[in-house]
Amino acid sequence: MRIVSLLLSQQVADFILFFLGLTGTLSFFAREYLNIPYHSVLPVLVAFLASLAFSNRLKVLRAQKKHNISDRKNIIKFFLVIFLACILFRGFFLPVKGWDAYSLYDLRARVFKEGVLQSGLASFTKYDETNPLYYFSYPPMTSSIHAVIYSFGIKTPMFIYALFYISLVLYTYNIYKDLKMHYLLKVGFMIVSVGFPLILQQVSIAYTNLPMMAFQWGALFHLLKYKDFKKKSNLIASATLLGFSIWTRILEPTFLGFFIVTIIIVVTESAKVILKLTKLAFYCLIALLPRFIWTEYLSNSIGTIGKTAPSLLEVFMGLWKSFNVARMLEVLFFVFVSLIEIRIYLLLFLIVIIFWVYLSKKSNATSTSTILIVLVLSICSVMLSGILYLSSAFVWWDKIPGSFLRSNLILVPLISLCAAFLIHENGKKNL
Repeated sequence: MRIVSLLLSQQVADFILFFLGLTGTLSFFAREYLNIPYHSVLPVLVAFLASLAFSNRLKVLRAQKKHNISDRKNIIKFFLVIFLACILFRGFFLPVKGWDAYSLYDLRARVFKEGVLQSGLASFTKYDETNPLYYFSYPPMTSSIHAVIYSFGIKTPMFIYALFYISLVLYTYNIYKDLKMHYLLKVGFMIVSVGFPLILQQVSIAYTNLPMMAFQWGALFHLLKYKDFKKKSNLIASATLLGFSIWTRILEPTFLGFFIVTIIIVVTESAKVILKLTKLAFYCLIALLPRFIWTEYLSNSIGTIGKTAPSLLEVFMGLWKSFNVARMLEVLFFVFVSLIEIRIYLLLFLIVIIFWVYLSKKSNATSTSTILIVLVLSICSVMLSGILYLSSAFVWWDKIPGSFLRSNLILVPLISLCAAFLIHENGKKNL
């Protein structure tokens, strides 16, 4: 079963995300600034070697002590590997699906393959009367990966979404396996975390929601590891993966929630103030670097993408205009309708909050469950504020319930993890 443990290890998830993230980043800049075509092996080779170097901590497995693992647990691990292998195999035969995939993400990849630069897409925008900046609305992470795949003669890029899902599952597995609860309860939490139908559906469409969620989940995994072990490599990994998530989708500022919990974790450390400030500045700089780069790229090519990427002042002005009873009720109704499919998880979070308040006298202020609850509340606050702003800026704001739901899918595994850690931290014994 050693090979099964290796396939389910954190290091495999690290390699997948760093390889995909670096490929989507390096290939784009190599083409845009160094005139290195997407069919060049150089950016992919650099991404491969860098990812291998970073994730080459597999020696940890050799250093681990042997544990007596029951046959039933081995069977579960074996079937998990088979399930993930089937997901990956299926990805090599799926066609590209999804409206925004046809018109944006995959379309950009196909023109990239033919030698057109991202900046060259500005000449195409004149044909779109309703959204002339559409081709610049998202950074080119997945488009660049698609372009590399097409350039090597592979017919479909859909297997990368299977890889993103696999990394999500592997990080989740490696979190739950160390929690103090019965293994069947861990299996149950795993299923409700990553087996949710809406998340599984993202494997079959070439949208950016699943890649963003996988990058953010990896960032959270390493942030929690840093909280427990204070290894700088985990903090760097977390910031880098969060940066990759921003290079995938830039419009939803959910990264602010990660900044908030990072501040809590670092500030409560027993270290000098200057060291804490340095860590926080370093984390934010790495994570926000893709946002700075993309904003600068836009300013040099098309100037701006308008109200979809507003300044902080514009956001506050929009929120101020939205603060009236009628608009607030309208927005709350939209949120309720949009998130109705994950209502069970929202109800679970309400129960978690109640038990957390009840148990708060016994809990550490910086317990993992507290950190996760703060992260959920922060993401919800950011997304609610975003919808309030959109309601003041666009007439079509209430026509995107599906997009709003997909953007909030990270709440599904996150709320499940909140509940699991609350049980783990308050359990009297290892069941």
